[in-house]
Amino acid sequence: MADTATAPPAAKRSRNELTLYQPPTDQFDHGEDIGGGPIRTSSLDAPTMKLTGHKGSVYCLAYDPAAQVLCSGSFDMTCLLWSATGNCANFNALSGHKNAVLDVKFANDS
Repeated sequence: MADTATAPPAAKRSRNELTLYQPPTDQFDHGEDIGGGPIRTSSLDAPTMKLTGHKGSVYCLAYDPAAQVLCSGSFDMTCLLWSATGNCANFNALSGHKNAVLDVKFANDS
């Protein structure tokens, strides 16, 4: 029988070896002082916001084609419509589904 030596599996990289993508600083520099912070391109009040209103797990999200409305679908059998600007206020609930809402889409002609 031939001696078959198997190489040990490659070790995973430790988390401190990973680097995050940093865009080149001159790519977005238009002579403005941005204070060294991240560039904000949205009209939201904060970079991270918690939207509350569903009574079950949220399975899907979609923006309308004009990026003014966000729709969330949930296990609670509802779709909630949110303003995609400012404080992301919930302005409508679409109920009546017979099962969990697993996908939402906006039609381009709506």
